[in-house]
Amino acid sequence: MTDSLNQSDAGKPGVSLEIRMLKSIQRLNGTFSSLKDQKSETCGPYSLLKIAQSLETKSEYDLSEDIMAKLSGTTISRDEYELSRKLKGKSEDELDDRTREVFYPLEMKFSDREEELGTSAVGVLEAARKVLGNQYSAKPFFAARNNEVNLTSEAFRKVGELIWENLQKTDLNIILNLQVDLTCSNAFLKTPVDLFEFLSREECMELDDWSVGHFVVLAGMIKKYSESGHEFYYVLQDNYKSRGMSGYIFQPAESLRNALIRNDGKEGGFIVIYHASRQDIGKDLESCLTPGIWDNGTPYRAD
Repeated sequence: MTDSLNQSDAGKPGVSLEIRMLKSIQRLNGTFSSLKDQKSETCGPYSLLKIAQSLETKSEYDLSEDIMAKLSGTTISRDEYELSRKLKGKSEDELDDRTREVFYPLEMKFSDREEELGTSAVGVLEAARKVLGNQYSAKPFFAARNNEVNLTSEAFRKVGELIWENLQKTDLNIILNLQVDLTCSNAFLKTPVDLFEFLSREECMELDDWSVGHFVVLAGMIKKYSESGHEFYYVLQDNYKSRGMSGYIFQPAESLRNALIRNDGKEGGFIVIYHASRQDIGKDLESCLTPGIWDNGTPYRAD
């Protein structure tokens, strides 16, 4: 889906917008609408689940949130582990939403250290490769490592152009692992007018106040044209429908880049998923960035 919008009446004369969403956006929307919000520690597996279901993947695994979490080696808290054992045998339909959020029916690893909870980037990547099989390739790119930035402004500009050109030509999906409180706040976005005003600004007015590392998926991009050229905004789909505009988050490229690099002592990055017949996409990305996994603070605990 591609749309062009003239934004001259939104506060910036001569500015226009072009919007491109994922080729599979309708299926992704349908999947997101049919699912309840993610569980407490499953943002990575949940992001993978949405993509796998939207691609209508033929997998040997059951495409459920709990299976994705198990395959990803997700770590839960001791309290969640003990509660899940007490409720073993219960159906999630019997539980209220608050209890369901911390209920894990499968045997999961647990930790007493809060900083270890969640899912590692390695875990999400390994699960993606298992679930997607030979149909799709999954390639990771770290944003920074050992104080050396891989995702420079210039590199991210090239990556943005590459994604933009392929977004609707092929099944291209991206899972992003970022630091939320470095992203622009979308809390005030309630109407299309609010969004136009946000897109007309030169910089973030306020950062998000949620201090966590998080996995989200790319839903689309917006190209903003002005007299000085163009710049990209990224449309992200969160795992909570209450965030942003019904679960959709809008980010300027530089804000997203900073959130992927992080400043909380942990690392971020993104996993690009593309059809196995399009190995050229992986090679083109490698011409912009060094591929590799990152350490988001959660250890990988495979069974």
